[in-house]
Amino acid sequence: MSENNNPINRENRAQDEQFKNMLKEVFGQKEKIVNNRFKDSDSNSTVGSVSKPASERPQTKRPVQRNNARPESRNTSKNTNTSGNSRPTENRRSLPNGNQPRRPAASNTNARPQRSNGQIPLGKRAASPSDIKFPQSGNKKTRPPVNAEKKSDIQNSGKQRTAKKKNTSGKLLRGKDGKPLTGKQKTIRILVIIVAVVLILCLIGYCVFHFYYSLFGRYHGERNNGEYIYNDSDYTGDPDTMTPEEAEAALKKQLEGQAAELMKDKDVMNILLIGEDLRDTEDEERGNTDVMMMISLNKKNKTITMTSFMRDAWVYIDGYGQAKLNAAYWVDGPELLKSTLQDYYGVSIDRYVIVNFNSFIDIIDALDGIDMEVTDEEAEGMKAPMAEQNNILGNKKGTDYLSKGGKLRLNGNQALAFARLRYVGNADYERTERQRRVIAEIIKEAKNLSLVEINSLVKKIFPDVKLDIKESEMAALLLNCFDYMNYDIQELRIPADDMFSEQIINGLSVLCPDFTANTRKIIETVYGKEALDEYDKQNPQAVETYNDYNAYGGDNYYGYNYNYGY
Repeated sequence: MSENNNPINRENRAQDEQFKNMLKEVFGQKEKIVNNRFKDSDSNSTVGSVSKPASERPQTKRPVQRNNARPESRNTSKNTNTSGNSRPTENRRSLPNGNQPRRPAASNTNARPQRSNGQIPLGKRAASPSDIKFPQSGNKKTRPPVNAEKKSDIQNSGKQRTAKKKNTSGKLLRGKDGKPLTGKQKTIRILVIIVAVVLILCLIGYCVFHFYYSLFGRYHGERNNGEYIYNDSDYTGDPDTMTPEEAEAALKKQLEGQAAELMKDKDVMNILLIGEDLRDTEDEERGNTDVMMMISLNKKNKTITMTSFMRDAWVYIDGYGQAKLNAAYWVDGPELLKSTLQDYYGVSIDRYVIVNFNSFIDIIDALDGIDMEVTDEEAEGMKAPMAEQNNILGNKKGTDYLSKGGKLRLNGNQALAFARLRYVGNADYERTERQRRVIAEIIKEAKNLSLVEINSLVKKIFPDVKLDIKESEMAALLLNCFDYMNYDIQELRIPADDMFSEQIINGLSVLCPDFTANTRKIIETVYGKEALDEYDKQNPQAVETYNDYNAYGGDNYYGYNYNYGY
């Protein structure tokens, strides 16, 4: 009998075919499980569809994995069963030839079953592949709700943060109902916000400025009814060259030739700087004015002109009589001095500032001194006024004395002695020049001060400074102070050279200026040549007086020849 006709062989072949079909069905089901797990939600269409029978499925051969990749899950025994959960070997189905069918490697008993709705519990197995329930891809219960919420939070977190920022940044540009404003409403609201911020800053700035302005002192002096007492050095001992009556008549004639109106320009501000003598301020009495300087700010020509008025100019003081110019301050304070200067020199003086010599020392020391060229004669001559200052200030004798001249850094005490020095060189002529040099150096050094140093300086010196500058005017000066520091600085002494004569009246050495000539000199220097031409057109009488009694060879209205120069 042939091998194919052997009944035993046919039975064995039938069993082998049956076993192969069973393996194909098992592996086909496992392949379907893997595919369903990784399908997207679009595979919902497969829900409820009837799976094809095994005979109609594609017969894809897969290699049988006989050994598990994990060492601990390998089964090292063939027929020995040590686990109580496994089926006993004797219960397995035997083939007709007595051999046991081999178990697929994929059905490893150590493999962990899937846990999901509809799946077999742990520790149990399905009796056959048809009893296994696999999860469908469209079943929403296969994903826990917590994970879905977290995924939604992650996806929407960026959008939520962006929306929150937009709502916060645009809060000012929304109405009360939360709706965005229109273009016109946005513009109005932005303008209101800007105006509010500017007003707040202005209010803060004004409060700070008002605090500093309130530190300034005010003049509250009374008129002196006595007789002004001159220093012994003012008397020469020589016979008079002019009687008081002759001088008075000449002064009246000059006043008749002056312009009817004072020279005034909206672009020019004249501030009279008055320096009180240290000896008089010690007793809190109004004393001499050794410094009378007009500081002129010309905004149009961008110049600062320092005009020194010499104290020995002979004038008629209203309500007092004939005297030197510096006596006007002693008689009735800054207002009388200002009006006297305006009457004789024809220019409008807008405001005044009074500084005593104590304040002068503090200003120089706050600047850490000033650089000044000092001659050997000036260094020696400074010892006399410095000895007087040391006595009043309580300094030790010989403090701050200079041994020789040169380019020196002077402190406050030394700079004050330098500015007061009168008896070296050409007396009061050179003294006013030194004063202008010191003021110019102060302006130069002030440019390098920091805000902290300026704050310390003003708190220290402002209480000793008296002024009549209005608060609004002071604010304007401060706002433009940095521009003023870049202006050209000019110097002028009045009476100017060749525009005065030296006379002796009542035993006093005095100066008799040509007031008309000096007025025109001030206007030309402070206001400019164009202003002088306009002044001459409007005041022909002043020009006529100048031509008749000028300092360049005309008749002397005092009846004496001019003593030109120094």
